[in-house]
Amino acid sequence: MLDDFTKITELKKSDDFETIYKFLDELSSKGNLGAISKPCEEGLWKSIAPKKYQFDMEKNVLHVASENGNLRLVKSLIECGCDKETKIQSGWTPLLFASKNGLLNILFQLELIKKHKIIKDLLH
Repeated sequence: MLDDFTKITELKKSDDFETIYKFLDELSSKGNLGAISKPCEEGLWKSIAPKKYQFDMEKNVLHVASENGNLRLVKSLIECGCDKETKIQSGWTPLLFASKNGLLNILFQLELIKKHKIIKDLLH
């Protein structure tokens, strides 16, 4: 099995969204923020999912995790510094994808993080 650094290097050259998503999901399942931080810093979370239909929106890993209700992965990505406000071309954010599907656990987490950021900004 490849070490994580080699895997990250290979995935950066790849456009295999499914493999990238599974890799990040696997790292987040370990509960080790350090394990997922490096691939996030390298921009793997920005990988774009293939469109299933002609008019599908271009979604990155955070959008897809939010849309699918993968709370563990959403939390891991945000905790390692991924932009929770990242927008696709139409302006959709992870919060909108979660709300579209009524995923209250994701909505709550994203709103909580947003509130913490506002408070932190006010105090500094």
